[in-house]
Amino acid sequence: MEVSQLQSPSRSDRSNDEEYPPFLDFGKIKPLRHRWTDPQREVLCVLGRFYSIARKDETEIFSYIFDTEIEGFKNGLPVTTVNTQHYDMLFRRHLIWVSVNSASLADDEEYKECRRVIEIAARELDVNLKSNPIPDANMDATHGAPEPAIEPEYAGGAELPVAGMKPRYDRSQKRPLYRFFNSQSSGINDPQPIFFFWAC
Repeated sequence: MEVSQLQSPSRSDRSNDEEYPPFLDFGKIKPLRHRWTDPQREVLCVLGRFYSIARKDETEIFSYIFDTEIEGFKNGLPVTTVNTQHYDMLFRRHLIWVSVNSASLADDEEYKECRRVIEIAARELDVNLKSNPIPDANMDATHGAPEPAIEPEYAGGAELPVAGMKPRYDRSQKRPLYRFFNSQSSGINDPQPIFFFWAC
């Protein structure tokens, strides 16, 4: 077999008008995105607030309810998309998230219709919904526990440190104004040689 038969044709050998199929042009392919509406966010929050359910089942119920509004996704929304929306609403303290999570589990008249639609969808999909337990008002831990004593350092109305917002570096030591490096210093500022030169 000759070597010339094994080599692919060079770029100059191809005709300039040769076009590739459009599905191979990856620059024109846009990633699938879902635009969230307020009713969708409400159903998602109600699912998380009133039911103990796996994210996969939650996503399946959500995709079933909003099947006509979800475009481009063959098997409904991915679990990661629903999970991301949950954490985004939690992080940003979305108004719908705050409203649903401030509702009492015992008295849910405001979200009764939404829960009914979710339960119908779960029945049709054969998904087992387990309601979150309703806390007993007589056994509420916030009323029975004594208040902790205020520490003396914060008694004067001093500002309390915010949890999770500690500074990245301890600023109790002043930072050096400059940093120099030579073969003897190894990058550490040492004021002794400077004073030695000034003393002379």
